[in-house]
Amino acid sequence: MPYFLPTLLNPLINAVFNCPTPLTSSLKKVFSTLEDKKFILVVPSVEVLSKYEDLESGVSLQDLCYDYDFVASHILVLEKGQLSQPEEFKTLNNKTLSIRNQGEVIMTGEGFDARRRFPIKLVELFTNFNDYLGKDGKYPLLHVEHPLVGRAVVKEEWHCLEMRNGSRSRKTLLIDAATQQRSNFDRTLQLHPALGDRFNDLFKAQRIKIGYQKRDPSDLINCFQEFQTEAFDIFQSMSSFSSFSNLEQLVYTYVEVNLYTDFWLQLTGAFKKEEIEDIASFDALANISINQVPSFLYPADTKDFDLRFVVQAERNITAATTSFKRMQIANSHAEKSDILVETMQSLTKTLLIGNKSIAFDADALVSMMIVVICRSKVKNLKAHLFYLQQFSREAHTVNFGILAYGISTLEAVLMYFHKPDRVQTFEKMCRRNKSFWKILEDTGESANFLDSYEDLLRIRSAQGQSVLAFCIQNGNFDSFLYILESHEDLFPLEDILHDKTLENLTLMVLCLQSGNSFICDTFFDLLSVSCTTEELALFLNCRDDNFRTSGHYMMHAPQLLRRLGPLLDWAAKDLNGHTPLFALFRSYDHSDYDSMVSDAYFAAFEWYSSRKQEFKVCDHMDYKGNTLLHVLKSNVSLLLDLPTSNVNTVNRKGLSPLMVYARYNRTKNISAIMQDGRLLFDQMQVPPCLNVYDFVRNPDVLEKVCRAAARRSEYLLVVAHCLKYEAKEWYVCFTVRDGNDNTLMRYSLKVVKDFLVEFGEAYPMSFLPIQSVLVGLKGLSKTRIAIANRLEIHEFLGILSEVLTAICRESHCFNAFVENPSKLSASILKSSPTSLKRSSSRVEFTGDDAAAIIRPEAISSIQTFLKFNANEFKTVKALLVVLRKLAIFKNLKSEDIKNAFHLFLNSSKAVGFPEILKSTVYDKQIDGLKAALPFVRLISSVEFSISCLETLLSNINSVLEKKVIKWWHLYGEYVHLRSEYNKNFPNAIKPQVNTRNGGIFGSYIETKRIKLEDALSQKLQSCLQHLHTLSDTIGHEHELLAEQISKFLEFEGDFWKDGIIINFAKESIKLLRLTTGIVEETLCDFRKLKNKHL
Repeated sequence: MPYFLPTLLNPLINAVFNCPTPLTSSLKKVFSTLEDKKFILVVPSVEVLSKYEDLESGVSLQDLCYDYDFVASHILVLEKGQLSQPEEFKTLNNKTLSIRNQGEVIMTGEGFDARRRFPIKLVELFTNFNDYLGKDGKYPLLHVEHPLVGRAVVKEEWHCLEMRNGSRSRKTLLIDAATQQRSNFDRTLQLHPALGDRFNDLFKAQRIKIGYQKRDPSDLINCFQEFQTEAFDIFQSMSSFSSFSNLEQLVYTYVEVNLYTDFWLQLTGAFKKEEIEDIASFDALANISINQVPSFLYPADTKDFDLRFVVQAERNITAATTSFKRMQIANSHAEKSDILVETMQSLTKTLLIGNKSIAFDADALVSMMIVVICRSKVKNLKAHLFYLQQFSREAHTVNFGILAYGISTLEAVLMYFHKPDRVQTFEKMCRRNKSFWKILEDTGESANFLDSYEDLLRIRSAQGQSVLAFCIQNGNFDSFLYILESHEDLFPLEDILHDKTLENLTLMVLCLQSGNSFICDTFFDLLSVSCTTEELALFLNCRDDNFRTSGHYMMHAPQLLRRLGPLLDWAAKDLNGHTPLFALFRSYDHSDYDSMVSDAYFAAFEWYSSRKQEFKVCDHMDYKGNTLLHVLKSNVSLLLDLPTSNVNTVNRKGLSPLMVYARYNRTKNISAIMQDGRLLFDQMQVPPCLNVYDFVRNPDVLEKVCRAAARRSEYLLVVAHCLKYEAKEWYVCFTVRDGNDNTLMRYSLKVVKDFLVEFGEAYPMSFLPIQSVLVGLKGLSKTRIAIANRLEIHEFLGILSEVLTAICRESHCFNAFVENPSKLSASILKSSPTSLKRSSSRVEFTGDDAAAIIRPEAISSIQTFLKFNANEFKTVKALLVVLRKLAIFKNLKSEDIKNAFHLFLNSSKAVGFPEILKSTVYDKQIDGLKAALPFVRLISSVEFSISCLETLLSNINSVLEKKVIKWWHLYGEYVHLRSEYNKNFPNAIKPQVNTRNGGIFGSYIETKRIKLEDALSQKLQSCLQHLHTLSDTIGHEHELLAEQISKFLEFEGDFWKDGIIINFAKESIKLLRLTTGIVEETLCDFRKLKNKHL
């Protein structure tokens, strides 16, 4: 009868695990093959399976999920001895692939249409809920982006939606036409080697013609143009090149590339004596200051001066200088043109301060270009200018437009340097600048020397520094203070507040970066006397190029935190998403870290309070998902006291704060956070599937973590936390609870295995699934995929904890487990009911005496008792199976909802959906909680309870269906033999016959009677003996079963109350609180983004 369960979102997972009619399905061959095999399923993403179709057949991938070959190509069968390499696997249809890089990449091999590489995005264990696959309830799923077979393309309906974002599609899909034409030209030229040889000869002849003597620049132009015409005529005469629409441009580039060096050598030689470097030294000229060339930036009326425009102009000059430096390596007219245009664009950027803007005029542009040329130190500028003017393919490009404007500006600058007297005066001024900077670098020089250089105090360095900034950055603090005190007229307060470096660093930031406490205190004292609170706050919160404020550098002067704290913007984030508080928390090398962290935290808290805002840890999350909890080195109790602190939040790498503390051995934080009731210990890093125990390296820390984790469960007596490989052997780390104390113990897997084996032998009728645990232990790491192995080990340790807890409910087992692992067997056997003596004496048949056999009424009573309990247990098991499926589907459908939401967001890109919804943090937080979801634990606990019931039912059935049925068969045989004996020998006494008088006939009859009686007597005695033995076994096993049923009922009561219901309720409440906090964070982000968009 078909069963119908909710459809799963992923079509491939649904097809394999959720088929309502497996016997008639198109995948029945898959199901019949996999019925008794363990396998791995490679799962393409839901988005690809939903939106794509096969290129060749046109069938959607969703429909292909019901095709045998497609599905079989994604199923890896785990069988021993079939492959030589441990990383190789066979698919169900006998194709080969390998999983490399410790389970991070799938490489297709033999049998696939192409060798391709598929990164593994996620590995998880899928809990099976159907009845047609094997009893192995956990199957590894390897999530990849695309299918392993075929070529998938987007369906037409989805393709149309994506094409709505036209600009993005054109940028990513269309190839630049000019680049394609050039590529085709080169390819066509390669197809004509004779033509290539011909041009090689022509180029060689032209080089000889150009280089045999010095030539006038005008002659070089004629040579170049004549050869261009000759080359074009050759190409144009060939039909192979007639299809090129821009053939003239292609030929020009081809000739220029091959002859540029020869022409350039002639040009540089022709203009050598006219170049700037032949008249003056660029090393001196590079020290030119922006205020030493005429421009509107330094007006005659100082009231109109605004240093902010100068700072912006310096940034434009630096960008232009960086561009112009590339002129030295440019080897074509196009490159030189692009560089000059880029330089002009950088220089002519509008200067904007608030609503006030200034554009460069021609004179100012020439002045700025002079600074660029001096600082860039580009040589042979006359030759570059001549090449730009005369070697263009089309004259109009150098006569009109921005390139023409740039050429004329460059020409004007070179005219400025044309007069040697002017250049020498200019060079002398620059040399004096250089001398001034050199003296200012010397921190031992007396500050009084500055009086002789008073006229240079307002110059700026080639790095865009003012004199004040230069002093701070070079550690000349005496000169810095002397200038501030002695030259207030040159440095008014506005200039001090507006002074910035090229990186937009203010003087306050420079003082903080210097690490000099005295200079920081003194400079702030000066500002606090002269500025209002609003001016100070605005100044301190100015952003540099990394979006950092003064607050981000307070670790260099923590003594100022209490004074500056109320003025700083504690919510300001830099380019990495770090707030000032975040930056201070990451300053691990500070000598008084705890004190600094405490001062910073309370300063930030007061700042939020003064603005009537709540301090939230989530406001200080960086763009890698790290919170303050992640980065705090110690003193974490400050944050744990906050109700909004999410102690389980994970960063982009999937690490929770506890994992980070364990990795970096932050023992104080570990001790504090483990006492927080909100902490979830079972979190895993996705995708490597590592938990906190995998990050611990310190044995003392491991003991703390394990003991704290054990205290979270009121039910488990023994908790298996992790596996550790030491001294060439695997050890299990346990905590054993004795009263209120938890003791950490380590046993090797061999000891654990021996303990379970001996317990199973001592308690053969135990309801605990000992054999399945031993099978699970034997099958560990057989998947051969590291991440899947970790998940399987995590599952196994959970089952092991429950089994050992049930075993250790018996005091003698508990004592043996704790005291001496090597003598577990003796302790168990000493108290084992199997050690009781059973009556097995041989019963001699004495004719009328069969009193020792168990009566049928007793067997009927045992049979009724066992059948009743078996039926009750079957009913409970059926209910648990339903509960298990409900829990599984609750978990699966929750994941489907999240994936559907991702699909919706990804699809919204194509239809222009607001970006606000795509910036939420909800999903990234929930991803890290998969292993901690209460329903995951509920499934595991219900499965354990089902396993116990199945074990108990198996033991009951072994008595009912084997021993009891055999007893009734033997008893029937006994009754029949007894009846036959009584019929033939009613008195059971041999008559006294006189054989002497009976003759031969009488003797024969007597012999026959004796033989018959002996045969019946032997059969009765044998049957009675078997009945005695079987009766004894049934009676003994009945006692054991009755004891185990009683223990099971007692165990189940405690297990369901303390191990499942209470634990489930606690974890659910904990997770709901956590989820509520995450939703609140998301809503907060949503409101911020909404306000930003508005």
